[in-house]
Amino acid sequence: MPPKRYPTYAKRVAFAQNVLERVRTTPGVLHAAMGNGGLPFGGPQSPFTIDGVAPAGVPRITIGLISADYPQTLGVPLRAGRTLTEQEVMRAEAFALINETAAKLWPAGQNPIGRQIRLKFLEKSPDANLLTPDGISPSVTIVGILADTRNAGLRRSPDPAVFIPYTAIAPAFRTLAIRTQGPPTQMLNAVRQQVQSVDKEQPVSRAMTLQEIVGFEMVQPRFNMALFSFFGMLGLALAAIGIFGVLSYSVALRTREIGIRIALGAERRDVLGLMLAMGGKLVLLGLVAGIAVSAVIAKFVRNEVFEVSATDPVAIAGVVLLLGATAFLASFLPALRAARLDPTNALRHE
Repeated sequence: MPPKRYPTYAKRVAFAQNVLERVRTTPGVLHAAMGNGGLPFGGPQSPFTIDGVAPAGVPRITIGLISADYPQTLGVPLRAGRTLTEQEVMRAEAFALINETAAKLWPAGQNPIGRQIRLKFLEKSPDANLLTPDGISPSVTIVGILADTRNAGLRRSPDPAVFIPYTAIAPAFRTLAIRTQGPPTQMLNAVRQQVQSVDKEQPVSRAMTLQEIVGFEMVQPRFNMALFSFFGMLGLALAAIGIFGVLSYSVALRTREIGIRIALGAERRDVLGLMLAMGGKLVLLGLVAGIAVSAVIAKFVRNEVFEVSATDPVAIAGVVLLLGATAFLASFLPALRAARLDPTNALRHE
C-alpha cells in the first residue's frame, strides 16, 4: 500500500479488512487469512518474557501476525484452547496463540493457556512505517496452542512462535493466504478483481502456491543430496573395485599354498573356506572402521540432509551387503579357480 494513500493505521487496517471480507465471499474460496511475513506468515523475532521471566537459552520468539481464519486456511491443527475471534482481531485485543515449541517454555505440568507473554516488539517498533493502534499492550494472553510448523526452514526444528492479531501492526504491505476448492492458480484473476474493487490502483504482487514456496526451500537440499549421492556412488564403486582387486590378488598369491594343501590331502571345500575366512576378516575390519568414521562425519553433514537421518540404517545395511557380496565374490572366484587346479600345476604357479 503506497504510504501516501495509506498514511494512517486506520486506513491500512480498513483496506486489509475490506479485501479479506471480499475474498472470503469469492466463489471457490474455502478459507482466507491476512497476515505478514514469510512461510506461513512468519514475522519478526522479538525479545520476550513469560509471566515477567525471560526463559533461559531462548532469547527471542517469532511473532506471527494473523487473522482469525489462519489455522483453517493453512491447515494447522489446534492442539489446545481456542483460536482468535474476528472481534478480537478487529479490535487488536491482547490475545495470542502459541505453537507447541513455545508451549514447552513453561515448566512441565504448567498450562500456558491463560498466561501472559510480554513482547518487546510491541513496546516500541523499530520501524517508523509500522503503525500501531493507540493503547496497544505489549503483554498478550495466550488462549490457544497450535501445532508446530516448519517456521525455521525445512531442515531445522521449529522455533517458538506466538501469533497475535494482524491488526496489532499496520505495515505498508500485507500477505493474503487463500485455500481454494479447485486449482489455486485459477483464482488469481478473481482475487485481483476483489483487491481492485477496494482500490483500483493497488497492485498485487506475484502470487505463489504453497507447493512452490516449499519447492524453493527444497532446492538447496536436493542439490546437496544429488552431490552426496553422486560422490557416494562413486566412492562405493571404487571401494568395490578395490576390494575385488586386492582380495583376488591376495588369493592368487596363495595359489602355491593352495596346491600344497591339496597335495597334502586338504579338501577343496576346506580351501574355499580358508580363503573366504581371510577375505571376510579383512572386509569386516574395513566395515567396522568405515562405519565408525562415517558416524563421525555424519555430525558435519547432518544439516545437509532432508527428512532422513545422516545415519540411516537402511543405507548402512545396503552398503554392508554390497561390499560383503563383493568381498565374497573376490575371495570365492580366485579360490575356486585355484582349488580346481591340478596340485602339480598349482605347485608350479609363480
